[in-house]
Amino acid sequence: MNITKAVAYLSASMALLLASPAQAAWPDQPIKLIVPYAAGGGTDQWARLYAKKLSARLGQPVVVENRPGASTQIGANAVAKAAANGYTLLFTSGTHIQVPALYPNVPYSVTDDFAPIGEVGYTGLVFVAQPTEGVNDVKGFIAQAKKAGRYNLGTYAGGSTGAVFGQYLAKIEDIDMPTIIYKGESAAITDVLGGSVQGGFFSVAAVKPLVQAKKLVAMGTLAKSRSPSFTNVPTMVEQGYTQFDWPGIWLGVFAPAKTPPEIVERLAAESKQVVQDPELVKGYAETDLIASWRGPKEFKEDIHNEMAVWKKLVERLGVKAE
Repeated sequence: MNITKAVAYLSASMALLLASPAQAAWPDQPIKLIVPYAAGGGTDQWARLYAKKLSARLGQPVVVENRPGASTQIGANAVAKAAANGYTLLFTSGTHIQVPALYPNVPYSVTDDFAPIGEVGYTGLVFVAQPTEGVNDVKGFIAQAKKAGRYNLGTYAGGSTGAVFGQYLAKIEDIDMPTIIYKGESAAITDVLGGSVQGGFFSVAAVKPLVQAKKLVAMGTLAKSRSPSFTNVPTMVEQGYTQFDWPGIWLGVFAPAKTPPEIVERLAAESKQVVQDPELVKGYAETDLIASWRGPKEFKEDIHNEMAVWKKLVERLGVKAE
């Protein structure tokens, strides 16, 4: 090849190279944030505020998609099987690591099929029921249930904290009080309001407006301390249920397991900033979620430890998904 042809060849090659688009930096398209609960519940509300703030930091829409059902397994499985490219994420609660202790055939592995991004906060649950004259606490509710002969409790997911402790309450009180599993909090709470379900443990975010409107009564808090929104409502432990000594429920974000490390790191870094955003901190606090950050490494260790603790708790209590 003579010099003239070589120069022409190099020129053509450079032109082709310059004409080829460079590999786009992540993210260059909208991100889907799957919430394994129905719209309207506490987790959904927290996910939407997180999505709003994350979108602002990444410069791309972060779109919440509700995929409820099978005690969060439908939504979680959709993320576990999604392309590991950073464009499908899971926003969920501690139920995510509790479900395997109750369901023998979960279609994914919590530890193997997800890359933890981080914990964004923690909260407690509150036991609520319809207003009844003279009934203001859980002991009074149980006395009323025993007199009625049969009550039902509602919960947002089988295997969740609300489901397990609802069943445990019936067990230690020796009462026929099944826990009915719903696809999300909103549907369960609607039935509490309607009377087909008599009570249950729910997020403060979902029931606070109804308690303030006196359509429901908050009777007990399931957490290590009283709810900031219901400081006059004693914890379950304060009411004599010492077996209900539970620290609370975390909320966290996950990606599919094989998501590139650099994307996980970017998501973690941006999420940490989101969790420190004053508007998010205030919005979370108003619904009793305490904004707190645990990065990928720490969050992963927490998950391993909590799964072991929850499995032992479920076995000791003898509760089952209903």
